Amino acid sequence: MLNGLIDLLTDIKSEQGKMLRKNYVFKIIPTLNPDGVSRGYYRLDTLGQNLNRLYSEPDKKMQPTIWAAKKAITQYATEYGSLQIYIDFHAHASKKGVFIFGNALPEPERQADNITLAKLIAMNCLNFDMNECNFSEKIMNIKDRSGLSREGSSRVALQRATGLTYCYTLECNYHNGKRINTLAPKLVKDRGCVEEETPVTDPNSKIYANTNSPAFTQEIFEDVGFAVAVALLDH
Repeated sequence: MLNGLIDLLTDIKSEQGKMLRKNYVFKIIPTLNPDGVSRGYYRLDTLGQNLNRLYSEPDKKMQPTIWAAKKAITQYATEYGSLQIYIDFHAHASKKGVFIFGNALPEPERQADNITLAKLIAMNCLNFDMNECNFSEKIMNIKDRSGLSREGSSRVALQRATGLTYCYTLECNYHNGKRINTLAPKLVKDRGCVEEETPVTDPNSKIYANTNSPAFTQEIFEDVGFAVAVALLDH
């Protein structure tokens, strides 16, 4: 997913890429669990810690990447006052599909804006499943089997630390989803830039024949990241 986003941001020929670079500054952290990933762990670090439950009060020595990331993110949001959105690109081992976990905000207008950004992603991505998104208060404080609360996840802890409206976990199942979207066809020409359907974005392609949702491929993952970037332009 991150690769799809970066590909668009670095595409010097893309009008969308140019507009994104003109309107936003992107701060990208490739991975916050390098030691765990190097050992093949998909959730824990080498100390057996689930780092995405420790954002509330990270320890500089025990969780150095989380401590540093939180410090930088809160600094951009509060001291510099320039942070607009935070998205944690995340994998999900059990729940099918591509979807967003968001927060329940007390102000109705802010909550509407919060949910709308997810809807914009759905309008740009055939495999993003708006039906599986969740913005409930329950999903903010539910506890794992280990007893750790999602209050310590980045999207909840950072929202509470910064007051951001747009603070998300973008989740993608390792294998497949439950359904695909119905999207408007792409414009053939837009501002002189030709944009054609690809097999991943065309619901009539053989990828989607005889299935509610195909097995996810690298191209599908990348298209999700691409759609996130385009949704920011729509927003």
